[in-house]
Amino acid sequence: FSRMTKRSFWRLFHTAWARALTLRNIKSGFAGTGIHPFNLPKVLDSLQKKTPSPISSDNELWKKKTPGSVRGVRRLAKEIRKEQASLGAKTEKLLRASEKIITENEILKHDNKGLRTALVEEKKRRKRGKVMGLFDKERPGEAQFFSPAKVAAMRERAKEIEAQTQQKKALAEEKRLERARRAMEKEEKTRIAREKKEQRN
Repeated sequence: FSRMTKRSFWRLFHTAWARALTLRNIKSGFAGTGIHPFNLPKVLDSLQKKTPSPISSDNELWKKKTPGSVRGVRRLAKEIRKEQASLGAKTEKLLRASEKIITENEILKHDNKGLRTALVEEKKRRKRGKVMGLFDKERPGEAQFFSPAKVAAMRERAKEIEAQTQQKKALAEEKRLERARRAMEKEEKTRIAREKKEQRN
């Protein structure tokens, strides 16, 4: 980046202006548009709107909104298979890869939503605080004192319980995700088998 001062700008601008704004260029500009000498066909040709070319069925298919869900991708793939009587091996692989990627994307979105909800709930729970269990309920009216060692021990115990709870939640979440993946894979296999059956018929 070079700094441009007013003095250097005027020097460069004046040189460009002198080279561009010549009598020949001015006349050429008027003649090119048909203004002078007056040329009616050239003026009308510059003002006439070009008629857009008709859109073929193939272009109509691709100009649709890009699908962002599993159902939308499958619907688009089905339309492509209907439009094209025979698809090449590479095209078929591309369609199946798209369906697989969008399926994995849906699972990731679902996972992220669950994680965000869990984080929000965890923050709320931490704000409420925890009962350490030091207070003796049998002596509610008496002053009770606790040693730092006892408080530290109770805090460590609370951390262990919290870690165990989080581990159980993580295992439960993994099982839930595994069930969701299996369901999606089963649905995908069923769809592929159904399409193969339709193609044979």
